[in-house]
Amino acid sequence: MGLCENYRGFDFSVKRIEQARKILPNAQFHIADAFETELFDKADYDLVISTEFLEHINSDLDVLKRIKAGAHFIGTVPNYPWVSHVRHFQDAGEVADRYGPYFLEFNVCPILMKPAGQTIFVLEGIKT
Repeated sequence: MGLCENYRGFDFSVKRIEQARKILPNAQFHIADAFETELFDKADYDLVISTEFLEHINSDLDVLKRIKAGAHFIGTVPNYPWVSHVRHFQDAGEVADRYGPYFLEFNVCPILMKPAGQTIFVLEGIKT
Protein backbone atom coordinates (compact mmCIF):
# COMPACT_ATOMS: atom_id res chain seq x y z
CA MET A 1 0.00 0.00 0.00
CA GLY A 2 1.44 3.39 -0.99
CA LEU A 3 1.80 6.45 1.19
CA CYS A 4 -1.15 8.26 -0.39
CA GLU A 5 -3.42 5.27 0.16
CA ASN A 6 -2.90 5.68 3.90
CA TYR A 7 -3.48 9.43 3.74
CA ARG A 8 -6.46 10.87 5.56
CA GLY A 9 -7.21 14.55 5.22
CA PHE A 10 -9.91 16.96 6.24
CA ASP A 11 -11.03 20.47 5.49
CA PHE A 12 -14.17 22.43 6.26
CA SER A 13 -14.50 23.40 2.57
CA VAL A 14 -16.52 21.05 0.35
CA LYS A 15 -14.81 22.57 -2.70
CA ARG A 16 -11.31 21.84 -1.35
CA ILE A 17 -12.26 18.26 -0.49
CA GLU A 18 -13.61 17.75 -4.02
CA GLN A 19 -10.33 19.06 -5.46
CA ALA A 20 -8.27 16.82 -3.18
CA ARG A 21 -10.28 13.73 -4.15
CA LYS A 22 -9.55 14.42 -7.82
CA ILE A 23 -5.81 14.64 -7.15
CA LEU A 24 -5.58 11.67 -4.77
CA PRO A 25 -8.53 9.39 -5.51
CA ASN A 26 -7.20 6.56 -3.28
CA ALA A 27 -6.86 8.75 -0.19
CA GLN A 28 -9.55 9.38 2.41
CA PHE A 29 -10.89 12.92 2.68
CA HIS A 30 -13.44 14.21 5.14
CA ILE A 31 -15.40 17.42 5.40
CA ALA A 32 -14.71 18.35 9.00
CA ASP A 33 -13.98 21.18 11.40
CA ALA A 34 -10.61 20.98 13.19
CA PHE A 35 -12.30 22.03 16.45
CA GLU A 36 -14.96 19.30 16.33
CA THR A 37 -13.69 16.36 14.29
CA GLU A 38 -13.17 13.00 15.98
CA LEU A 39 -10.28 12.22 13.61
CA PHE A 40 -7.73 13.52 16.13
CA ASP A 41 -9.04 11.03 18.71
CA LYS A 42 -10.17 8.02 16.69
CA ALA A 43 -7.95 7.87 13.59
CA ASP A 44 -4.64 6.02 13.59
CA TYR A 45 -2.04 8.60 12.52
CA ASP A 46 1.60 9.43 13.08
CA LEU A 47 1.91 12.60 10.99
CA VAL A 48 -0.12 15.81 10.80
CA ILE A 49 0.44 18.33 7.99
CA SER A 50 -1.11 21.77 8.38
CA THR A 51 -0.70 24.44 5.70
CA GLU A 52 -2.61 27.67 5.22
CA PHE A 53 -4.46 27.18 8.48
CA LEU A 54 -2.84 28.27 11.76
CA GLU A 55 -2.56 31.92 10.70
CA HIS A 56 -6.28 32.10 9.91
CA ILE A 57 -7.77 31.10 13.25
CA ASN A 58 -7.72 32.66 16.70
CA SER A 59 -7.62 29.31 18.51
CA ASP A 60 -4.60 27.82 16.74
CA LEU A 61 -3.12 26.52 19.99
CA ASP A 62 -6.37 24.72 20.85
CA VAL A 63 -6.12 22.77 17.59
CA LEU A 64 -2.47 21.88 18.25
CA LYS A 65 -3.45 20.55 21.67
CA ARG A 66 -5.81 18.07 19.95
CA ILE A 67 -2.96 16.33 18.12
CA LYS A 68 -1.95 13.11 19.87
CA ALA A 69 1.38 12.94 21.69
CA GLY A 70 4.17 11.44 19.63
CA ALA A 71 2.73 12.47 16.26
CA HIS A 72 5.12 14.22 13.88
CA PHE A 73 3.87 17.68 12.86
CA ILE A 74 4.75 19.73 9.79
CA GLY A 75 3.09 23.10 9.27
CA THR A 76 3.48 26.53 7.72
CA VAL A 77 2.86 30.10 8.86
CA PRO A 78 3.63 33.40 7.07
CA ASN A 79 5.65 36.50 7.91
CA TYR A 80 3.27 38.90 6.18
CA PRO A 81 -0.15 40.33 7.01
CA TRP A 82 -3.14 39.48 4.85
CA VAL A 83 -6.81 40.33 5.12
CA SER A 84 -7.66 36.82 6.36
CA HIS A 85 -4.65 36.39 8.68
CA VAL A 86 -5.27 36.82 12.40
CA ARG A 87 -1.49 36.66 12.97
CA HIS A 88 1.82 36.60 11.17
CA PHE A 89 5.39 36.31 12.42
CA GLN A 90 8.36 38.64 11.97
CA ASP A 91 11.00 35.94 12.39
CA ALA A 92 11.64 32.30 13.25
CA GLY A 93 12.05 33.21 16.92
CA GLU A 94 8.44 34.42 17.13
CA VAL A 95 7.26 31.16 15.55
CA ALA A 96 9.33 29.13 18.01
CA ASP A 97 8.03 31.15 20.96
CA ARG A 98 4.40 30.49 20.02
CA TYR A 99 4.51 26.88 18.87
CA GLY A 100 7.73 25.41 20.28
CA PRO A 101 6.32 24.64 23.76
CA TYR A 102 3.93 22.08 22.19
CA PHE A 103 6.66 20.01 20.52
CA LEU A 104 9.88 18.11 21.05
CA GLU A 105 12.72 18.57 18.56
CA PHE A 106 11.02 21.71 17.22
CA ASN A 107 12.53 23.37 14.14
CA VAL A 108 11.59 26.42 12.09
CA CYS A 109 12.87 26.95 8.54
CA PRO A 110 12.16 30.23 6.68
CA ILE A 111 11.52 29.93 2.94
CA LEU A 112 11.58 33.15 0.91
CA MET A 113 8.51 33.22 -1.31
CA LYS A 114 8.78 36.55 -3.12
CA PRO A 115 11.48 39.17 -3.71
CA ALA A 116 9.47 41.63 -1.59
CA GLY A 117 10.48 39.60 1.47
CA GLN A 118 7.36 37.52 1.93
CA THR A 119 8.41 34.40 3.75
CA ILE A 120 6.73 31.19 4.81
CA PHE A 121 8.04 29.52 7.94
CA VAL A 122 7.99 25.72 7.84
CA LEU A 123 7.72 24.30 11.32
CA GLU A 124 8.16 20.72 12.40
CA GLY A 125 8.42 18.74 15.57
CA ILE A 126 7.08 15.85 17.61
CA LYS A 127 3.92 16.63 19.59
CA THR A 128 4.41 16.48 23.36
